[in-house]
Amino acid sequence: MCSILCTRAHNWTLHEDRKVAEMDQVKAQLANHLDALCNQIGERHLGSDGEKKAADYIQRCFEDAGHPVVREDFDAPGWKYGAYSLEVVETGESLPCFPCFYSNACDLTDRLTVIDPRDFQGLDLKGKICFAPQKSAARGEGVEDRNELAERLDERGAAALIVVGRHPDTVDTKAVRSPNLKRLAVMDVAGNTVWDIARNIHHRFRMKIEAETFPTTSTNVIARVTGSRPEKIVIGAHYDTAPGIVGGGDNATGVALTLELARVLKGKTQGYSVDFIGFSGEEYGGKGSALGSFEYVNRHIDEIGNIAWMGTFDDVGNPFGQENVYIGRSWRLRGQVDELVRPHGFKTGDVVLGSDNCSFHHHAIPTLYFGNSSPYKQIHSPEDNLKVVSIDALHRVFEVVLEVFTNLLATPPDRYKVS
Repeated sequence: MCSILCTRAHNWTLHEDRKVAEMDQVKAQLANHLDALCNQIGERHLGSDGEKKAADYIQRCFEDAGHPVVREDFDAPGWKYGAYSLEVVETGESLPCFPCFYSNACDLTDRLTVIDPRDFQGLDLKGKICFAPQKSAARGEGVEDRNELAERLDERGAAALIVVGRHPDTVDTKAVRSPNLKRLAVMDVAGNTVWDIARNIHHRFRMKIEAETFPTTSTNVIARVTGSRPEKIVIGAHYDTAPGIVGGGDNATGVALTLELARVLKGKTQGYSVDFIGFSGEEYGGKGSALGSFEYVNRHIDEIGNIAWMGTFDDVGNPFGQENVYIGRSWRLRGQVDELVRPHGFKTGDVVLGSDNCSFHHHAIPTLYFGNSSPYKQIHSPEDNLKVVSIDALHRVFEVVLEVFTNLLATPPDRYKVS
């Protein structure tokens, strides 16, 4: 009897040791991915060198995990920027700022023309530097509203626009992101900078931006698992960032999860075909609210009926935030996932069309979008770096996601069919 008990105890100890070793390996891998994307590669917006390096890194990781990899290229608007500044001419004071995504180049000196974004029809704006002091996000408006403002000013012949981002103490480089601007240059300032501008409103400002918009080719990097059944699963996250941002939360965390899931789930997809994908172009938005995933859906339109569900991750692993799963197109899927994640403190909610789930949702595919809601992160700003990510919190997300996906992979695919 002692021998049997000792053997069982020994086997239990080996099992626990193996679990600890596997947990340590996953944590180490997650940390390596974050370091590679944020510290070694850096900003990864469309058309940047970092975007290309990130795509190559994702491909290497997929291949190291033993997956065949394909890259599906698509046309996209690229952008690059150089030196930029906003100075008060009379005092020489330099104000913190950042050019917005797809701003044109400029070197302008003039007094600012203050405008109300809702009503500027009677103003002569030709050649002017316009300043919109309203904090648009505070009124519930988003980037599409500010894109429209910039495009209207461009049509009116304005030379430049200065907008106020959503954050009080740091810039928002995606406050405007329209590649359709013909001449207009766009600069973002933080909320607190408004008072510095107000002090100098009767002085001249010099606004300088070195920038260029150009056509480029982006790519979705896909690790393709070919299963024995006709149904397919799509699991992925976007690897691009807003300009000037390393994207610790948004979205190195999502890429790290995707890469680890591709490694850990190898050979465990229950006969499903699976595409593990690093999407690009999400920060641009575009045709489907996320360009890379729109292009994927459009290219695989004949397979849409075979996709059982799609899962994505965007800005997770914040140590002081609430982890959420937003679920669309299937109440059965939501009920099943809710039972799985609730014991871990995760909350489920109705679909939020804020990431690469959009195009899949629009084609009636059930989607799961894992995201973190935290007041302690400053999205689309240089403050979105690795300090907003906890490896322990990210590993916790990984374990919950792995449990959810393992459960879903063992479920008949027709359970989630949209009626």
